[in-house]
Amino acid sequence: MMRIIQTIWFCLSFPVILLAADDSIKFPIEQIPKLPESFETVDYKTIFTDGTLLPDRITWGESSVKMGMSETALADILPDNVEISDTVQYRSREQQWQFIRGLLSANNFSMHYYTLVDTYYNKQLYGWFKTYEWEIDNVGTACTYLHSKEHGSGYHIWLIELDLDPIEPEKVKYLKSPKLAIEKSGEATVQWDISNNQVMILSTSEGEGSVVSETATRYSQKPENMFPNEHDGGTSDIDPNIPRDYFHLLSIPFHQSDRVLRVYCNEPCVFDSTTGYENSFGQQFLERCNNDEIRLTVYNPSTGTSIYLGMIQEKHGSNHGGIFMPLALTQDDSNIILEAWMGSPGAGGGMVHYGYAMMPVTPATSVTTSPEITVIAPHGAVFYDDYGKVVYLDNSDNMPQYPQPGPRHNSGALFFRDLINSEETVLLEEENTTYELEAVDTLRQMIALTAIEYEFNDTCPKDENGYYCAGTTYELRVVPLP
Repeated sequence: MMRIIQTIWFCLSFPVILLAADDSIKFPIEQIPKLPESFETVDYKTIFTDGTLLPDRITWGESSVKMGMSETALADILPDNVEISDTVQYRSREQQWQFIRGLLSANNFSMHYYTLVDTYYNKQLYGWFKTYEWEIDNVGTACTYLHSKEHGSGYHIWLIELDLDPIEPEKVKYLKSPKLAIEKSGEATVQWDISNNQVMILSTSEGEGSVVSETATRYSQKPENMFPNEHDGGTSDIDPNIPRDYFHLLSIPFHQSDRVLRVYCNEPCVFDSTTGYENSFGQQFLERCNNDEIRLTVYNPSTGTSIYLGMIQEKHGSNHGGIFMPLALTQDDSNIILEAWMGSPGAGGGMVHYGYAMMPVTPATSVTTSPEITVIAPHGAVFYDDYGKVVYLDNSDNMPQYPQPGPRHNSGALFFRDLINSEETVLLEEENTTYELEAVDTLRQMIALTAIEYEFNDTCPKDENGYYCAGTTYELRVVPLP
């Protein structure tokens, strides 16, 4: 359970300014004081042991605090006996820039830079600010920073801060997962999904029984397909197209036969007692293991033979890079679903994720053959029906795109794709509305999502900057699952 203390106060503050210059015109990026890009070398485990996070979301039980949430929605999930201070501060755009630089200076960590850079250069906030702070038993202190252009109304969260209570390093471990994730277990159990920058509080051990989120295990379970496993012990693990010094990484079973998809990489990943990385996931795979390609075969245990499918190489863009890694076979075994494992981004590349793709199970014509890869869904998609179907959020023409660097799509429409016939269907799309996918329930055949309706007007037009000034209304929706 999470207990909220009786008093809420400001985490950081500035003197109240009665008069300020006109900040209505945004500055070109080149005229903005540069946000420092020099960081301390600190690994995630150290930060999670005793440090400060700037998560996009904190979840406990059935409640969540998330970026963009309105003050009204925040008040609804806090206990009735909390005293909410009415004290607010006005900050000009220059003062807000100073404030953000101060936050980064106090927590000089690269991931904090990626969290703050969009707000700093693109949002260029000014106006009225307030901060709520509360303690989470056996976890730490949470702060939510809220902003409104007009005094007294329309406040929304623009930043979340979580100052963690210190814990013994041996109680913090990396999770074996396709996503980069970490867990600390002590008086409370807390997980940090680093890939999505979300914190989940699974239990706080207050004597009333633990509260465990059903969605919290989404990324915490050990991957079923790490080699060796029940599907593949390494028999006949030799193929003329796979160099002898390559490392057998994954073995993924087919649905309708005893064949196994084998994945090899050119550098093994071993346990590091300092950082705790074991095997290879995301950033560790690309950087710690120095892998820039993988090679694929299909092994048939009935005949003891393999078919070579080709190689997949690391993909690069401006300040970002990743590699498409096999996740599963489609329900009919005709295609391989690939998930992007992203490396550590450069400045401005933190919002980029290549999402999910698909390639056919087709023999390669040469050692260097690269399979035909087709992107099928953005990051955050949910697969079901033995990987025969997928639902996901993507772009809608009804909503503007975010300024860059920022989210790669506007989440303005809910899509369904049949992975057998490749047909795509729009399930939900509304004017002035974006969505957050909350859960997919295959038993009750329903999709739960939060609809966020934006109120644009003459002073806050419907453009890329309107996301940061428009009033919002949150509503839980349920849509039938195809």
